[in-house]
Amino acid sequence: MAVRAIEGFEVNGSTSALLDVYEAVEFDDGDAFVDGYRGGSALLSETGERHSRITISLGANHNQIILGMRVLAVAPKDGTQAAILWKDLAGEAKLWIQVRRISPVSPDYVLELRNGDPDPIASTPTIKGEPWAWAAVELRAIIGAALGAPPGEFELRIDRATVASESDVNTIAQGSAAVVNRVEFRAHADSDWTGDEPSFMAIDDIYIADVPASPGDEVADFLGAPVLRENRVAAEAVLNEWTPHGGSDHALLVDDPPDHDGDTTYLEAETDSDEEYFTREPVSDEIGDEIYAIKVQTVARLNVTGTKNMAQVVRVDGSAYGNVSYPVNSMGYKRRELVMDTDPSIGGRWQKERIENDVKTGFTSV
Repeated sequence: MAVRAIEGFEVNGSTSALLDVYEAVEFDDGDAFVDGYRGGSALLSETGERHSRITISLGANHNQIILGMRVLAVAPKDGTQAAILWKDLAGEAKLWIQVRRISPVSPDYVLELRNGDPDPIASTPTIKGEPWAWAAVELRAIIGAALGAPPGEFELRIDRATVASESDVNTIAQGSAAVVNRVEFRAHADSDWTGDEPSFMAIDDIYIADVPASPGDEVADFLGAPVLRENRVAAEAVLNEWTPHGGSDHALLVDDPPDHDGDTTYLEAETDSDEEYFTREPVSDEIGDEIYAIKVQTVARLNVTGTKNMAQVVRVDGSAYGNVSYPVNSMGYKRRELVMDTDPSIGGRWQKERIENDVKTGFTSV
């Protein structure tokens, strides 16, 4: 299984941060974030005709996909699309999860899997809107038609338990191509709700992964509602060749909160191939010994006209990995992310102990 994207809104807990990272971001009036699952932040929509959404590009066309998220909903908008698989930039929906309230006066809801036909492909058992509780929603889907090539297939899980599954089923709208290349996550509350508690919907701990090409992966059928946590820079390590501005401790200068401080404190590369590495804080006790993916994020701009390149690097036992260059221009600070789902030094799952003791993360000018 290849993990393509993870988002826990720990580092990207601001609208400006999300605008940098994702292909499409939209927020209506009201707060875009609320306290997340086990702390941190979550994408939020409150009572009113408001919604918050982000669109994550997969980088290429896929016909098999696994996605997961935590959902917290109290009387969400009837017909809310909690997660949509898109075909292309035109926004043609292939398969989506939709929230359906039990009744106008009940905070409880079900999740429906839909492909554009009048009736849903599947519906979940009732999920309680009160008392408030996060539900772990996971979907594995092969995008295709009934008895097609490939035949459509899906499995939907709530809190790690399968609530609906079927093979040889239409998992796309009739007549459309069996590929997706982006996923939209949307939270939408309801302006007509009149209950005692406010209408409320939040999404947290998102992951997107490929379906394995062959069996044998112990997490081939979902990650099992993983917990995502921020792991911040702790101290300088190995090489620190960039020039500091606004202080002398390189780790303090780059360790900004979600909304970075611009040109107040920063590091600057004056020549190509300048390298910069850091140790990390201890991994949260909520994270188990095996880690399914890590994400390294940088925020950078070019201080002269034109474009130059830099790369995020993960250094394991002295060897550098990742190191995929991307352009940096003078149009302002932009965030870039590197997701790695295996320890490249061993070709297996990341281990908590190795991340804390043997892994350095950083970046280089190219």
